[in-house]
Amino acid sequence: MCYKEEVIWPNSKFIPAVFATMAIVALMLLTATNALAYCPPENQKCQLAPPSLADDASIQNDYLSISVSDSDSTFTLGNTGGDPANPNDDNQILLYGHPYPWSSFTTVRVDGSDYIFGSSDGTFTQVPTSYPTYIKSVWVSHNIQVTQTLQFATNPATGRVDVMQIRYMLENLDLTNSHNVGLRVLLDTMLGGNDGAPFYIPGTGAVTTEHEYTGASIPDYWVAFDDLGNPTVVSQGTFRGSDATVPDRVIFVSWPDFYSTEWVYTITPGKIFGSTSYPDSSVGVYWNTKTLGPGQRIEYVTLLESILNLFVMQVLDLE
Repeated sequence: MCYKEEVIWPNSKFIPAVFATMAIVALMLLTATNALAYCPPENQKCQLAPPSLADDASIQNDYLSISVSDSDSTFTLGNTGGDPANPNDDNQILLYGHPYPWSSFTTVRVDGSDYIFGSSDGTFTQVPTSYPTYIKSVWVSHNIQVTQTLQFATNPATGRVDVMQIRYMLENLDLTNSHNVGLRVLLDTMLGGNDGAPFYIPGTGAVTTEHEYTGASIPDYWVAFDDLGNPTVVSQGTFRGSDATVPDRVIFVSWPDFYSTEWVYTITPGKIFGSTSYPDSSVGVYWNTKTLGPGQRIEYVTLLESILNLFVMQVLDLE
């Protein structure tokens, strides 16, 4: 909310200096905002980036940093220390825009209609709020309450708290009627300076074009790299085990095309991520609609982490 008040200048000779200072500050903010887009001004992504910086909720530990937009609960992830054995991944990006979120978002499907979590299609009953180890926001749309919790979690493989747990609780607040509810999460991968981060999928190998997995074919995990040949920044997503809820569909796709949709997306086999001039990859995680009776709830969890280079080398050696 903006407030307008009358300003009485004590001496007119100060006006030029004040306005010059204001102009410098405005230029600094504009420069910072443009820098957040991480791409050339002519790129479509730069045009889609928010016009100004936001005050965001954020938490960090020795390994990771999570930021959530105060305005719409979109989120990002980056390393702080990352893998302690790898100094090259310190303070590197894992999801695009970090620490300024906007390009990863979640869709809630209710009775066949799609609503973007955190949008004006619903109302926040709890705006994004930071706690010591998690950021929580609660949003209600069409009788469905959605609680998003982004939380640091212990990695059973490393014993460190180097995992971001992405958790959604969907609850039917309608005490009379059932509703069919589903969820889609878009993760805009960016590893270090590579917004077109390639993937490794067990059973498939290196993935640099659009791929889809459903049912039993959904992999246990996926890995993203800044560079397949010489990786220095690496992340892993988990679909099975470690409290993850196995999704119904997973896609690895071109971000510009996927971002323009709310739910339906048909992959194009062989299609590259983004374009040759600006590669741009993303991950889509779907949980199909399920019927929630009056007062019923359901929970979905997926995981994202920074992983050990030793593991990465073992993965690449398999190819």
